[in-house]
Amino acid sequence: MKDKGKTQPAWRRISNWLHLCLGLSSGIIVFVVCLTGTLFVFHEEINDYNNREVRFVQVPVSGSKIAIDTILQNLKRTYPDIVASQYTEYSDKNKAVVFRAMNIGVPAYKSLCSVYADPYTGAILKVDHTYAFFRLLIGIHINLLLGNVGSHIVQIATVIFLFELISGLIWWWPKRWNKSTLTKSFKIKRNANWKRINLDLHNVLGFYVIPFALVLTVTALVISYAPVKEAVFKIAGGSGKEKPIYRLKHPVDSTKNQLPMEDLIAPWRPELQHLKQLTSTLPSSRTGAILVRLEKTATLLTFEGYQQFVNSYSGEKIPISDAVSKDDHLLNTTISLHIGAWWGIIGKILTFIVCLICTSLPITGFIIWYNKKFKKKKFKRLEYTTEALEAKNKN
Repeated sequence: MKDKGKTQPAWRRISNWLHLCLGLSSGIIVFVVCLTGTLFVFHEEINDYNNREVRFVQVPVSGSKIAIDTILQNLKRTYPDIVASQYTEYSDKNKAVVFRAMNIGVPAYKSLCSVYADPYTGAILKVDHTYAFFRLLIGIHINLLLGNVGSHIVQIATVIFLFELISGLIWWWPKRWNKSTLTKSFKIKRNANWKRINLDLHNVLGFYVIPFALVLTVTALVISYAPVKEAVFKIAGGSGKEKPIYRLKHPVDSTKNQLPMEDLIAPWRPELQHLKQLTSTLPSSRTGAILVRLEKTATLLTFEGYQQFVNSYSGEKIPISDAVSKDDHLLNTTISLHIGAWWGIIGKILTFIVCLICTSLPITGFIIWYNKKFKKKKFKRLEYTTEALEAKNKN
């Protein structure tokens, strides 16, 4: 981050050179990945705000709710192109129920939707595509919408960014720890010219976010890169090789009929009063079980609570192995750390600030390099001595 001159050890000059070259080569990818991560942090709050008019309903005097299957029939009748795959109801009786669904009648980039329904009347209140936008952001964030090729590009850029953080700290490290260097290293000189302010934004803010940025970078590698995931999960007591629980499938029995959704969910409702919400997949021809979650907190990608497979033909519980549960818990924890869901709104604010600064680092770094590489050469004023002036007059 700071040029210390040619008197530095060779290893430090090499580190600085790599910091510059790798930063320039990966800057645009790091910028895009960090920007999409920044925009994603408050996805729950933005979704709730966009749907504020339908999130709550009037509770009738009877307080009786309509069967989930009746609401699904209303949905199919009203919106034939929408196929629901997940259901959520809340312990708060004033809240509408929500279905996660796919709208096959719209372009793929906005097909994901949330359907809000009144649990007392069965009326479909709204079909919202806010989560489609955030799913698009996730796609850009993890693979630039380029499939496996994009995934490899993002992985390489993430490894480079990890090195950039470490080499940036080496470049930032003051040669002498005195009052002058400490002031330059820890404070932004707000009354300086824009070039100096840009330099300070890169150096000082870059230093302050290093611990948090390291967490985001390492968790990103754990999530996206299998060897790193296996190594970290093994250290934490898992295997790193188990599939996430939501991807597990159970045998389909074509000789039996799946139970109504209402019958499958009813036994779990008494436990809901102590938690925030109940989320469940819907019966499907592709699997013989539904996944029920009793959640204290939940986001688009994570949750905190208890989950259980339920046989969709008999309603019986299907055990989940300890190995699968352990890996799933570690993955959920890793994602929570990565997206800022680990400490509620405080964690999200902190993650948003860190992501915003990380987004700015490729920009401020490029400006520093550009100013040094292509700055206008200043013409030195020619100063004449008395002898030089006399010699010039004679000619």
